[in-house]
Amino acid sequence: NFHKQKDSRATGATQVSLTDEGFCGIKTLLPTSDLMEKYSNIVKEFISEIIVLQNQIEKLSTTRDLLIPQLVMGKREIK
Repeated sequence: NFHKQKDSRATGATQVSLTDEGFCGIKTLLPTSDLMEKYSNIVKEFISEIIVLQNQIEKLSTTRDLLIPQLVMGKREIK
């Protein structure tokens, strides 16, 4: 239903766009403050884990980039 309403309010010949005025005409559900807080608390844990994993990826990538040239030049061996 949302897509039908959006498409009926979208304008533009080359690239379809939805203006603020067009969007305001679409009925949407708003969650309660309690529900938003519960959702936020759940998502916050996932975001924290994502940040930890991104930091680990950066460290591992840096380590890899330092080790590969040493392996290629024979300064290090894989055991």
